[in-house]
Amino acid sequence: MGSFEKANDLAILAGGRKPEWEEQTAYDGAPASASAGIALGTVLEALVTVGMRAEVHRRTATITVTTLDLLATYVVTISGNAATYDAAAGGAADEEDVILGIAAAMAAAPAVAALVTATTSDEDDDGADDTITVVGVGEADYTITIAATLTGVLACVADPTTAGMRVFTTGRTVGSATPAGWRHALNASYTLDYRGFMERFGVGGLGRLYVELHTVDGAGDGASVTYNPTVHVGPCVLE
Repeated sequence: MGSFEKANDLAILAGGRKPEWEEQTAYDGAPASASAGIALGTVLEALVTVGMRAEVHRRTATITVTTLDLLATYVVTISGNAATYDAAAGGAADEEDVILGIAAAMAAAPAVAALVTATTSDEDDDGADDTITVVGVGEADYTITIAATLTGVLACVADPTTAGMRVFTTGRTVGSATPAGWRHALNASYTLDYRGFMERFGVGGLGRLYVELHTVDGAGDGASVTYNPTVHVGPCVLE
């Protein structure tokens, strides 16, 4: 093998080992604009990763109080097991009391405590705990439902358990003959579970890459629970 051929082979191999990660923050639906997704530059390969959980070995959810009612009863149900906090009976005087009361009720319910841990934190740094973080004690999924009586309202953001995924690409602009618009890559769709997704794609000659996530769900969760998957694309530059 000549020096040119060897240098060329080494350059190709080096092109896929140094991803420059960017987060794709919008992933609902097919790409709606020419600037959607992540620019690929002139790289030959890119890594795509979808995180379904903050930590793959545990499902995480966060609970906050959207509307505080100091007379309400707040209920968090984990895989069919309810933990109940009566703010009026508990003498709650503020939001922190409600947050601490709900977390204590979860710890005191044996069937709930066997599935998850609940800890509180001060996420807005105002000196009072305002968030409950719920973490599974094992790898298995759990379901979560939130409810409150009277005018009380809870919000929950959780790791999803399932999602569908498609990849779209555009051609790299080279003269006026470049095909316009987005295309569904490989005519492939992927079904993701809580383990997420990571794959290397050949992207030579492509301009942008967009990951669509659809039917993002936490099967069995309450209707008021929302989900927070993460999408990152790493164009692999030369080393």
